[in-house]
Amino acid sequence: MSKISFEYVDSHYSPEIFFYGKVKMVDGSNAPLVNEAIKLYVTGDKNDRNYTTDEQGNVWFSVDTTNFTTASINIQAIHKSIQHCYDRN
Repeated sequence: MSKISFEYVDSHYSPEIFFYGKVKMVDGSNAPLVNEAIKLYVTGDKNDRNYTTDEQGNVWFSVDTTNFTTASINIQAIHKSIQHCYDRN
């Protein structure tokens, strides 16, 4: 079981100003997960961002909001997509 948390994220968002932050990823015993892929989804942005955690389980990111027009953004960090299994019968 892993946990992703946002740390050191800018306290305010404003269109046309870069938005910065850090994502930390740890396992069930709070040990950092190293070299793990994290995908960031940002509302208002067409491109997903792919990152790899460092030796402390951290990913530093920035979002260029130059072309954003919304009053707020939503940022989501995902480690692994869950494959839904079901029986067709």
